[in-house]
Amino acid sequence: MRQLRWFIAVALLLGTIGVMTAFILQNSDSVRLELPLARPFEQSLWLVVLEAFFAGALAASAGLLFQLARKSLAMRRTEKRVKGLQAEVELLRAASGAIAAGDGAPPIRQAP
Repeated sequence: MRQLRWFIAVALLLGTIGVMTAFILQNSDSVRLELPLARPFEQSLWLVVLEAFFAGALAASAGLLFQLARKSLAMRRTEKRVKGLQAEVELLRAASGAIAAGDGAPPIRQAP
């Protein structure tokens, strides 16, 4: 099983290298870039495409991390509220148990 995973990893690595080599060879032309706030310059087309891909991946990752942080904070708030409600339920159960036993109602405390 370990050898199979190693073989698959090596095959994927070699396949990726082969695809990248073919991509570089087919897109080796130079293109002139005129970006805002920068002087015009020339660069290989494959490098421009690769840089654009990684810039997009970085932007998508940043957006996903932002969403993950928001959802994590919402989950934390919800868990805190649930703990407070569970404490309140326990207090109410204790109060109803004491009343049923005839001990009188214990003082009701506020849940945190």
